[in-house]
Amino acid sequence: NHLKEIMNFECTIFNAGISTTANQEHSVFEGKVSNYLLHAKNIEHKFIDLKGSFAGYQDELRIFDDNSNDSKMENTAEREISEVVRKFQIGEITEKRKNLVDFYEQFSKVSHDITNEVIHTHLESWKQHQKKYVNGNAYVDLNKIQKWCEMIATSILKVKEQIKEFNIFQQNLCAFEATFEPIMVREVFDKLNEIYFMFIKSTVIIEEQPKQVIKIGNKVKTKLR
Repeated sequence: NHLKEIMNFECTIFNAGISTTANQEHSVFEGKVSNYLLHAKNIEHKFIDLKGSFAGYQDELRIFDDNSNDSKMENTAEREISEVVRKFQIGEITEKRKNLVDFYEQFSKVSHDITNEVIHTHLESWKQHQKKYVNGNAYVDLNKIQKWCEMIATSILKVKEQIKEFNIFQQNLCAFEATFEPIMVREVFDKLNEIYFMFIKSTVIIEEQPKQVIKIGNKVKTKLR
């Protein structure tokens, strides 16, 4: 009995160590997920800002055209100032577009890394523990992993949709002002598409599975998540 108590105590200490390590790993990864969501939000804000700059540029040109038609800008200096403002706005829009495309490319790389970590580290850890404890694991929280997966997948979908909208925006931009040339983002979109479908496919798991030894006549239960 004394030996059994010692073994149980050692087992408790060992399990507590596993639990602490898992919690620490989850805390670190939660920080990564938060930064990832912030990245996606920043992309959204940058696109809104870009559209705002273009709308402001359109307004300025309309005012310039109206004043020209009314012969209110006969002064050469005023025309030169307007031209300087116009060039500045074109440069600003060009810079914001390039910056946004850079953010798309960065997001694609981060998406690749974070989805791989979910699949090959956290889900793999859950699967290894599942083999030991059959259909239960107190040390790797599957609900928490599912929440991460949902947030990551939702962010990828939103950025994919925004890239589609960005392409339409570019068409309107280039049609309005010949100075602008479209920036190709097809490769980034295709990469995000590939990451998204790989992620969905890889995160479908067998949450409950039959015991390795099945008796004849017993019912077998499985559960997918």
